[in-house]
Amino acid sequence: MTNAYTPPSVRFLDSLLAFRTFVGRSGQRLQGFLRKLGIQRSYIMVNTFLFGVLGQFDNTLRLVSTEPPILQYRNMLLDRIAKESPIVAVVTIGAGARHAAEQWSGAAAYPVFELVHPAAPQGLVLPNWNQHLSLLHDAIPPDEGAPVDLSPYGGEFAAADEAPIPRFDLPFGVPAWHGTGGGRSRREGPNTILWAAP
Repeated sequence: MTNAYTPPSVRFLDSLLAFRTFVGRSGQRLQGFLRKLGIQRSYIMVNTFLFGVLGQFDNTLRLVSTEPPILQYRNMLLDRIAKESPIVAVVTIGAGARHAAEQWSGAAAYPVFELVHPAAPQGLVLPNWNQHLSLLHDAIPPDEGAPVDLSPYGGEFAAADEAPIPRFDLPFGVPAWHGTGGGRSRREGPNTILWAAP
């Protein structure tokens, strides 16, 4: 993870509209990874902050992440999830998530796996994800009846490696194409975000 590069993300509108983190292209790649493990419903995703942040998780964001109101709220949320859900592992996606897990004392009760963020260069993502396929399969049981495919990724993501965000994971009223076909929003300057229908 120390060599991972996460480019500035411009797809926060996708996540805001869905009330779910990882909805655009990165999310669909991650959903495809979960599908390979046979995980269709048994997951929960929590962002380091309430909303996505633009740019690298740098020293400034690291400090913001540990400010008492943010740290206490996030840890309270993680404690509640752990209390009410059958957690078997913690999987961090990128440097921000890894940092959040390091700041949560409850993580010590679970195996922690560190995945490179899907928006990082594919030469960093895919070897890391291939390395974790068997490890995660051994730690996390697949959902009942879900197929498992531990075949490794190739040298770059293929269209078949992405999976649409499940409809049950999106709010009522979001268009049927939201969470499919990559990211739907893009920035144009500091004050404009465009959201495009297919």
